[in-house]
Amino acid sequence: MSSNKTRPDLNRRDLLKYGLAGLGSGIGLSFLSGCGVTSSTDEAAQAITPTNAYYDAVIQVFFGGGPSQTDTFDPKPGSVNNVFTASSLGVNDKYNQPIYLSSVLAKIAATVQAGTAGLGVVRSLVHTEGDHSGAVPATQSFWRTVGPAMLYPTIASVMAYYFQGQTTINIPSVAFDGTCNESRDNPIPTALNARSSGMSSVLTRPVTTTRYERRMRMLNSLNAGKLAKHPDELAQAVERSSQEAYKITTAGLAAAAFDLTGKPLLPATDTSFSRKLTTAQELVKAGVPYVALGLNGNDSHENNKAVITDRWGNNADPAIAQLATNLKASGKRVLVLMGGEFGRTPKIPTDPTILGDGRDHWREGFSWAFLSINQPKFRTGAIGATGPDGLWTQTSTSAGGLPGKLVDPVELKDLGAFIYRALGFQVGTSTYNVPLTSGMAPPVDPVNNSSNLMSYFGLV
Repeated sequence: MSSNKTRPDLNRRDLLKYGLAGLGSGIGLSFLSGCGVTSSTDEAAQAITPTNAYYDAVIQVFFGGGPSQTDTFDPKPGSVNNVFTASSLGVNDKYNQPIYLSSVLAKIAATVQAGTAGLGVVRSLVHTEGDHSGAVPATQSFWRTVGPAMLYPTIASVMAYYFQGQTTINIPSVAFDGTCNESRDNPIPTALNARSSGMSSVLTRPVTTTRYERRMRMLNSLNAGKLAKHPDELAQAVERSSQEAYKITTAGLAAAAFDLTGKPLLPATDTSFSRKLTTAQELVKAGVPYVALGLNGNDSHENNKAVITDRWGNNADPAIAQLATNLKASGKRVLVLMGGEFGRTPKIPTDPTILGDGRDHWREGFSWAFLSINQPKFRTGAIGATGPDGLWTQTSTSAGGLPGKLVDPVELKDLGAFIYRALGFQVGTSTYNVPLTSGMAPPVDPVNNSSNLMSYFGLV
């Protein structure tokens, strides 16, 4: 095979996924999938300059598995379906009713009540995918679930494209463990993919500089053998990527951000999550505009109360509340997103011997929430009403004993446009176009500017 031809049995994504990443993890090195690897199309791509950005950065925490909205941001005090104590936030929603939060969010509530951060809750997200396989790509790309959702790139990858060359740290977007980081074969770069392993995030350099350099020499030796057998452009791209990753983690602002030595970790019982979120905090402070990470384990078909207590009460609530406090002191304007691929059924099982206190998948009106830090225009509030028992849907009515109709349903494209516009990408306006490349669909609905969410939460 000549050196200027691509191997037919190994495409770019496969090489990135299985090539260097596998070698690096095998010896404990802290690399990557998609770190600065470009195709000829990528190299020709142009960054898009944000205008009227309300935030310097977004941290997205994706709660894989689909967390229960009834047990977090949309509790139902007085309902038989409520499990945890619900407390009033002291602020009313769009309908002039009190906003309630579950007791597992006590620290986040206190942070908001103290004025450290604003809180926005969208209670009425809807889409058409009831399975993880379809719902995950849809909610990580914020496009639509009707049609080929898997064709649209996820948001961390799009941000790597939009912000390229515009940051002093020279890292436009970071994704831990591939969260929200799929180009889906579109000719755009992916985010720097920080891989986590066991109890530590590998890009935090959990070894001494001497050992780290020794591991890099070992990897170079292994790569040399690989490159001799596969001297094609893809293999060369991976080699360039390894060198770039090494530079990122050993020099300058990025190295300082990834190195958690001596830095207090955010409080969480899941050490891996704590390290990832702490690193996200440091990356944003250093100038990275988009960081995505996940907190999995929210698929609570059984033991729902225990799952929520662990994932939210022991991890998300204390860690994210402290994150808000730390970022408030930094002066950075940051939007912290919290949500999963769908919610859980509001109605608890009537036969506890079958599913215990488990909840099934629910896409008929579930919650995403966000903390707004250092943005004085932002107004705390909640939009969407799901009814006193959380059972209202788009298709139901109050006639014939049916639960009732969901108020202000929000589609994924609405939330997506809100995120893009919050970062200064004016999707949906007649004078602004943000396609990925010529002939490709944009990452969000191009005619939807999310004016309802932007206006309600004060970002106008």
